Amino acid sequence: MESRFDPALARKLLVPYVEQLRSRGYTDLREKVTRAEQETFEVRAPDGTLYQFEILFHWDDEANGDIRVIASAFHDPRGDMVNDGFVLSPDGKFLGDVRAQVDELRQFAQDRSLISLRRAGVDENKIQGFVLGSSDRLVLLQYVYDFNLDGLMVLRTEDISEVTRSKTDAFQERLLADEGLLSRVPFDYSVDLSSWGSVIAGLSGLHPLLILECELMEEPDFIVGRVLEIGANDVTVRYFTGAANWLEEPVKVRYDDITSCQVNTNYVNIYQRYFERNAP
Repeated sequence: MESRFDPALARKLLVPYVEQLRSRGYTDLREKVTRAEQETFEVRAPDGTLYQFEILFHWDDEANGDIRVIASAFHDPRGDMVNDGFVLSPDGKFLGDVRAQVDELRQFAQDRSLISLRRAGVDENKIQGFVLGSSDRLVLLQYVYDFNLDGLMVLRTEDISEVTRSKTDAFQERLLADEGLLSRVPFDYSVDLSSWGSVIAGLSGLHPLLILECELMEEPDFIVGRVLEIGANDVTVRYFTGAANWLEEPVKVRYDDITSCQVNTNYVNIYQRYFERNAP
């Protein structure tokens, strides 16, 4: 029998372990964050499928503050995944539920609502946009900046610390409609959000240039260029400088390091038109 990933079974196996983690308390989890620990284990299903489980512990914002626990279950690291987890404050209160946030994103996609989200461990700035699609691993947004539809943005769900639909979001959505911009949001846009590899393959097939950000590296990276090759664990990109000079040596970007991918932004579109005007 061919093995396959069953999200329902994976979640059934994962949830009890998450509940066990919730019962450990702040002090125990803080030690894991301090030691940069992660836990991994495997379970083989009756059909032979090997389910891999990975538990990550990190500060949600600042050291000795809230702790974010991310629990993931998958068969193939490049394939489908289910996530669960929680955020725990120093006083022992549970502030957020990772699974609930994923469900929120899916509901906002169905409602076609303008929302704001925050990635406390990555960036202090809120990101505003329309949810076009999501998986347990990634979310696709129509990015909105200063009332401009500024391209498509893909983010990791594990980085999202807050999802809100405020009165300001609701009012600004009406303003976008009044300006004739709401009708231009590509709510039916579809791309495979199961992994960074599938996302980049889908987006690069339609958009000649893209932006990849690796914001959590020791030296954060911002790469703008053209995809040359999509591998199992990384993507090869030929990129250019701010002066529009293409570098001869391409760069390999590991999927594990990517925190954001953007296409069709005003930034890359201006460069693309420049390259088209000055093509040899």
